[in-house]
Parts: sequence; structure tokens; C-alpha cells
Amino acid sequence: MIGDHRVGSMETGVGLTRAVNAIVEYGADVANMSYGEPSSSPNVGQWVQTVAQEVVRRHGCVFVSSAGNEGPALSSTGSPGGTSDGFIGVGAHVGYDQMLAEYAMYETVGDTVFTWSSRGPTPDGDRGVDVYAPGSAITSFPAYCKERLCLRNGTSMSSPNLCGVAALLVSAWKQEMGGASLSPYRVKNAIVSTAKPIGELHGAGMVQTDSAWQFLKRYAARAAEQVSWRTHVDDSRRARGIYLRNAEESAHARFFNVSVVPVFPTSEKARLEHDSDGENGRLESQAQFDFEQRLLLVATESWVSVPDALYVASQGNKFAARVDATKLQAGRLHTASIDAYDSTDVDRGPVFSIPVTVTKPLHVDASACVDLGTLQFRPTEIVRRFVAVPPGATRAHIVLRASNAAALESSPALFYLHCMQLEPATRFRKFFMRER
Repeated sequence: MIGDHRVGSMETGVGLTRAVNAIVEYGADVANMSYGEPSSSPNVGQWVQTVAQEVVRRHGCVFVSSAGNEGPALSSTGSPGGTSDGFIGVGAHVGYDQMLAEYAMYETVGDTVFTWSSRGPTPDGDRGVDVYAPGSAITSFPAYCKERLCLRNGTSMSSPNLCGVAALLVSAWKQEMGGASLSPYRVKNAIVSTAKPIGELHGAGMVQTDSAWQFLKRYAARAAEQVSWRTHVDDSRRARGIYLRNAEESAHARFFNVSVVPVFPTSEKARLEHDSDGENGRLESQAQFDFEQRLLLVATESWVSVPDALYVASQGNKFAARVDATKLQAGRLHTASIDAYDSTDVDRGPVFSIPVTVTKPLHVDASACVDLGTLQFRPTEIVRRFVAVPPGATRAHIVLRASNAAALESSPALFYLHCMQLEPATRFRKFFMRER
């Protein structure tokens, strides 16, 4: 346990450090973290980097973490699960059978992501949510609560569920492969690549345990599955994806230099050898020397252009991408991705994807009024609109009028209005409103 009851069970730096030490000391194969909160900058911090470099990369622990419950606005993922490399960030999904069993709903809907589950992308353009897992359960409760079972939901439920999937995969791998270790990067590749598409942002899908296991077995001999990929868009923020939010950013076509670098797992044994003369260090150096990928690059939307191919060795490579958002509809969300395929096995699916997100805002004229027109909603439907904040504006007055001829024949509807504005190096909760 890393929570401290003296501060409302919140995690503390000391508790987090002790948790990392325990993972390393006991050689844990998997770990879950359902704590998290908004951060001012994504993918930074001593503890986050310690987990990514020491726990995951060096000691081979699959680290799973909740993405947060601050949705459905964009860029509402929490740290570390929804913002940091090395972690598997998990959102909350609910199935039709779950609704029937758990919620006693008058009217049900099909399988869906919980509307309150946090969404990406991160402020620096990364996907944010890697995969979705069941985010609710009627589960056991501590005796002092005076109830045996209780319904709970949240990404704090979906994250340990996904961690259990990872434990099954690691256990099966060790059984089938004679006790061989399994790279956390290989596990994440299998889970993300085989997730069932559910129409969510940037293709994050619902975890499929059996498919992930079949993927691991099919590509057991593929050395490139051992690596993760670090991407950087070479602008002032060193972003991990392309994220255009402001009006001036989508007013003309833009070019981006994108760096792609493979990240190799390492081991404590190689580190203790202090040089590359030892056997473990020699094997790691040889793996990097032998690494090469001839990739085919594909942009999923016509307003994004990339080269046809890219050769990548162990030190990485760069390519240019062009994004022309000038003809995209204002006020709406537009997404694409740059997918890289192994030219020798396209059927494997993308070995990495670089998200491209454009929120082209509506202009506010001299009347200081924006009419969004008539909006129609179905249960769980999320309608997104984006408005350019006029210089000097400090607040907005929002008027909603409901009209439904069939209102008396259906169950009452609950609407949430979720508004958020991002500022550099500022937690999103500072400019955040969620009202019902």
C-alpha cells in the first residue's frame, strides 16, 4: 500500500519510492498503480523516469496505471498513467452485460467507454490512453465498511483488470518458453496491437486477452517486438505527437520533423559489468548492432502527408510530415495518425503510430457570441465543439435550451457540460468546469 490515511489515503513521495524499491527487491513481473492526478507537464519527473528506466526497462516489470476519471474533455488524462512513457495507460470500458448485472438501468445502451473516463491526447500530443479494460465490478470490500460486496467503477478498476491480463500473459509465456523472461515492451505491443476497435480516439481499443496471447506466440521469434519506440516532434516542446489547438496553428500548412528512436530493454547484470566486455553487455550490444527496420509510412487522412518509407537502425532516424488543416471544418475535432509498418510483415499491424490531433476553433466575432446550432444527442454520445478564446476574455456565459418531442415517452436525460482550456505548464484542472 502506498496511500497514507493521514492525508486522505493520498499517495506520497515516500510511499511511491518504497513501492518502487519493493518491485525491484522482490522481482515483480507486473505492477498496478491506480493513483494519479493532473500534472503541469507530461512525461517528466524523477519518479516517473525512475519507473520507466529502472522498473520497466532495466528490471522488466510490466507497469500498468489508470488514465483518470476526468473525462470526457480532451487532454484530461492524469499522471502517470495517461501521460508517461513506459506505463500502460488504461481507460474504463463498460459492456452491455455489465450494465444489466450492475446498474439496474431502465434503458441500456451497447458496449461503450464510460463517459467520465479521461481522454487523450496528452498536452504534447501523445495518445494518452493505450487501451481500455472493464471499469466496474461488484467486488469485495473491507470488513470495516460493514458490507461484504459493493459496486465500484473507475479507471482504478480497469487498471488492475488490465494488470491481471498482463499477469496471465507473463505466466503463460514462462510456462511455454521454459521460464524465459518477457520484455514489458513485448507485452505492451501485444496488448495494444490486438485490442478490439471501439471507435475511440486514436484507435485505443478494448483489451482481448486471447488475441494478445496468440500475438505473443506468433511473433515470439521477432526480435523487434522487444523494443519500444520513442518519437519526438522537433519543435520547442519536444512533443511526442502533433497537436494543433489554436487558430493560428491550423491557419496554414505546417511541416514537422519527426524523430524516431528504438528503446531497447537492458538488464541489471549488464549494468553491473560496467563495460561491454561481459557476456550480458556483449549480447545487448549485439542486439542493437543487428537491429534494423525498413518501415512503410502511412498517413490515415489525406490532410497529412509523409514519405513512403523510412529505414531505422538502433540510433533512430528522422522524417518530415506535412499537416494541412486549412480546409478542415472549424469548431470540430479532427484526428489522424502516422502509422509505421514493417515492410516484411505488413499484416502485423503498425509497429508504432504517431497521433495527429487538430481542434480547429470557431472564431468569435465582434458580437462576442457563438451559436452552435441544434445538437442532437443519443445516450452516452459526446459532442465536442471548440471556440477560440478572444484576447482579454475572462469568462463565458453559456445558454442551453432543450427540446424533445418524445421526452414524455423516454427516461429522464442527464447532460454534462465539460469545458476546459489548456495553458502551457499548467494543470488542466486550473481552467476546468464539469457541470450537470
